[in-house]
Amino acid sequence: MPQAWRELTNEVHEQLLEALIDKAEALCGYKPAQDEVIRFLRNLKAQSFSASGTSSPAPVSSRSARSATDEAAATVSNTALAKTSGEKTITFTYRGDVRTAPNASVALVEILRSMLVGHEENLPELARAVRGTKINHIGQSPEEINPAQPHLARAVEIAPGWSVGLNISNQTKLGIIRSACELLCIRMPEDLDVRLPNAN
Repeated sequence: MPQAWRELTNEVHEQLLEALIDKAEALCGYKPAQDEVIRFLRNLKAQSFSASGTSSPAPVSSRSARSATDEAAATVSNTALAKTSGEKTITFTYRGDVRTAPNASVALVEILRSMLVGHEENLPELARAVRGTKINHIGQSPEEINPAQPHLARAVEIAPGWSVGLNISNQTKLGIIRSACELLCIRMPEDLDVRLPNAN
C-alpha cells in the first residue's frame, strides 16, 4: 500500500486526479483545476513525509485515503466561495433573498436546489422538458445525462438521486432555469431574478 500510494502521487496518476476532481465537484459544485489537485497531492505527500520523519510515506489505510479525499473536497469547497479566475460572480434574487455564487454553474445548482425543495416529484417532467438532442441535462446518473461521454457530464446533485450536467453554455443553463420556473409556477423576474453572462 505505501508503495502504491507513493507511485500514484509521484506519477500524478490521471485516474487519481479525475477521482479527486469529480468528488470535489460533486460535493460543492466547483470543478478544481488539475494544477490545484496536483498541488494538494504534493502538499499531502510532503506532510506525510514530515510527520513520519522518513523518506517514505507512512502506510495509508483505506480510512486515511478517504480522509485525504474529504480534505481535498473541503479545500476546494472553501475555494469555491471566492471568485474563480476568468469567471464572473453571479448575484441573483430568489423570493426576496439576495444570493451570490462564484460562477454560473454554482448559481444554476443553487437555484435548482432551492426551487425543487418540496417539488422533487416534478423532476422527471423537468428532465423531459430540458432534454437536448444528444444531452439530457438532468438525469439520475452521468450516463443518463451524457450517454455518449458520461465523463464529460460534470454532474452535480440538485435533489436526492437527481443531478444536472454542468458542461453546458450559460444560455443552456438559463434555459433550464426558465423551464423549471415554468413548470413550478415561479415567475421571472418577480420570484427569481438572475442574469448569466452571454446567456441572451
